[in-house]
Amino acid sequence: MRVVECGTAAEALRVLRDDPSIGLILSDVSLPDSDGPALVHAALDARPDLAVVYTSGHGPATLGELGIREGRDHIVAKPFVPEEMIEVVRSALRGRPVTPLRRGRRASGRR
Repeated sequence: MRVVECGTAAEALRVLRDDPSIGLILSDVSLPDSDGPALVHAALDARPDLAVVYTSGHGPATLGELGIREGRDHIVAKPFVPEEMIEVVRSALRGRPVTPLRRGRRASGRR
């Protein structure tokens, strides 16, 4: 997988517009200039084919207030281990059902 890192939602939208090879957007829920759901909605308006994965340290109640739902949206809870992120990203890219949100796992420190 090729990763393109963006520092703001505005930059991410520019990159998505300019690079049609991008197939997935991975967004934190909290962003410096926006929030993840707003970025995702704007991205999907321009590119409805994109797969989406959110990452967050917020609990289900806060995510729900933002319109992100466990069981519907691909979410990786922080902290996560890299293998977990890879598993969820691959699932989202393949259009597979959402995997249950895992809470209480500690990052392993492995890289």
